[in-house]
Amino acid sequence: MYPRGRKATLAAVLHTILRDRPSTQKEIAEKVGVSRRYVTELLRPLIEEGAVRRTYTVDMSKLRRHFPELFEELGNFLYEDVEMHLEGVRPYFKRMTDLTLEQIETALVAIEEKPEQAPKVIEMDEEVNRLDEEIRLYVRTLPVLHPCEEAGKVATLLLEISHCIERIGDYACNIAEVAETLGTLSDLQCWREVREAALEARNMVKTAYSIFLGRVKEEDLRDEAEKVYCAEDRVHKNIIRACEKAVEETKEFPEKADRLFGLSRITKDIERIADKAVDVVDFTRELVEGRPRDLTPEQEMRSTLPADGTH
Repeated sequence: MYPRGRKATLAAVLHTILRDRPSTQKEIAEKVGVSRRYVTELLRPLIEEGAVRRTYTVDMSKLRRHFPELFEELGNFLYEDVEMHLEGVRPYFKRMTDLTLEQIETALVAIEEKPEQAPKVIEMDEEVNRLDEEIRLYVRTLPVLHPCEEAGKVATLLLEISHCIERIGDYACNIAEVAETLGTLSDLQCWREVREAALEARNMVKTAYSIFLGRVKEEDLRDEAEKVYCAEDRVHKNIIRACEKAVEETKEFPEKADRLFGLSRITKDIERIADKAVDVVDFTRELVEGRPRDLTPEQEMRSTLPADGTH
């Protein structure tokens, strides 16, 4: 049942045009529950301004420019449509987040003590990639079915989040591949710092996924996001310490060079996992709060080299 009131009824008429693509005013009137004459009266000023064409299509840019209050009212209807549409994609995201968390856990077990677990991580990645493609196909229909600015924005952010989750799975695979090639690396002197960084990154991903999947109350979102941001600093500090120790260990034990190089590859992937967890949080906050992301050159160019620049 549509709300009554002239502005609300007109918003309902526009919503019907966008959603159902009617060909006559009679169809519009029947769906909204008003007379055809009233529909004609409501649409007349919009048609005169070109915000609605007689073929019953809506020019959203003209609607926003000439009828801003009506544009806002219509947005309430459209937002509900988008929310309903997204119910169909939530299970795909849930499955994808569960799988990538399992990939991280299994990859860490493989590199620390059981390299025979590594193939499982790579096998899971096929399912992650399939889910990512399913999500992309589904989300791309949003702007087509709901031709409004809100739908386009939501679709863009969801595609970005799906990409971040898929990349987290890829980085877990990279760690597993090192384990498959070199075996366990937990006997290296710098392993403690690497392990600490890995556990922090894993926890960052868990929190980021909880925020994205709506398991965090909106009033707690900022505090939970701050936990992820703070943990990112700890990840990078541990990785820098690990790299410094690795340099010294290579000098002392040249025969370990290949394994230490493998470990340096792992630290890069741990760092990237942490960075993608931050991205998931930022994109989710933009989705929920309208808070734009804060990209800085320092974040993009951050180096994990030791402070003295030694290679």
